[in-house]
Amino acid sequence: MLALLHTSPVHVSVFDALRDRHHPGLRLRHAVDEELLAGAGAHGPQAVAGAVRAALEGSVAGGAGAVLCTCSTIGAVAERCAADVGVPVMRVDRPMAAAAAAHRRIAVVATLASTLAPTVALIGEELSRGEPGRGGRGGPDRVEPGREPERREPGRGAGSQPEPDRGTAVRAGRPRGSPRPGGR
Repeated sequence: MLALLHTSPVHVSVFDALRDRHHPGLRLRHAVDEELLAGAGAHGPQAVAGAVRAALEGSVAGGAGAVLCTCSTIGAVAERCAADVGVPVMRVDRPMAAAAAAHRRIAVVATLASTLAPTVALIGEELSRGEPGRGGRGGPDRVEPGREPERREPGRGAGSQPEPDRGTAVRAGRPRGSPRPGGR
């Protein structure tokens, strides 16, 4: 069984639909703890490390053979707990970061400010891996804060999702014309 650690209940139906489409029959166990994101947003992701570990331990006790953390803000904390809980713990955004690392310019757009630093750090990890086809060009040379987008009017967003409280964007990449490490 695969357990999923969410910080919002909105993700449950999304991942159930993905499972139904791509892996029918796969058993999923959803654990939703909105306080993890609230605490990480207010005090930093490391502040909720004990609670993340406890949630992971609960999933393992419930029979999970692996856990997928669907929250970018606490993803690194969850990954670091893998050795403690004895099963693989993956973060949902790592494949996205690996794909982004293959490109010269990367923009990160987030609905929550607490997601920016963990996402930029994750992309930096993927850039520094040095694996063929996975970037390997060193960490970001430049991180530029973006502007916060204007809020949309309630009810004018995509789908029926609630409007985020705020949005933030950053860009990580090399200045135009700068050489890539290793000449790539």
